[in-house]
Amino acid sequence: MGLEYLKTKLLDYKDKWLYLENHDNPFAIVVMAHLKALETRKDHSSRKQWKTGLTKLLYQKGYSRTGVLNLYAFIDWVLTLPEAFEKIFLEDLREFEKEKKMPYVTSAEKIGRKEGRKEGTYNTCVNLIRNMKQNNLTEQEIARLTNLDVEIVNKILNKEQVEIPIHLLTRDG
Repeated sequence: MGLEYLKTKLLDYKDKWLYLENHDNPFAIVVMAHLKALETRKDHSSRKQWKTGLTKLLYQKGYSRTGVLNLYAFIDWVLTLPEAFEKIFLEDLREFEKEKKMPYVTSAEKIGRKEGRKEGTYNTCVNLIRNMKQNNLTEQEIARLTNLDVEIVNKILNKEQVEIPIHLLTRDG
């Protein structure tokens, strides 16, 4: 008896950007954010532009408020910016939200900072991992995408209380 399953390497999607951009599956955004995080590690200006573009794409795809907030939390997590670039990003986003009259992200950002960013990020991480599993990603794929050990991913999926490493819950990590 054996199991067969599809193997997917996220880097294979690097040349399929238009496919990802036009796909309505929220995990297309997750893959896009991951690819741009790898590509822009040392280029803060380019990273800010991609973070802005991907965040705007959340609105354009018409996701629900919760969908936008959850996906934004992932984008914010993988496309971290130095403080100066983050301020510019948030200003650009506020302008965009004023034009669209949809203040989802910056409102969440303010609330998250007031009520404790770590707790909110922890909950977002847990929800994202569970959603990834519901969308048929393997534990190994989830671990690779989230920079967590497979053991921690399995505990989260089994609804056990875990301690996610602090460097993954803060921007300076």
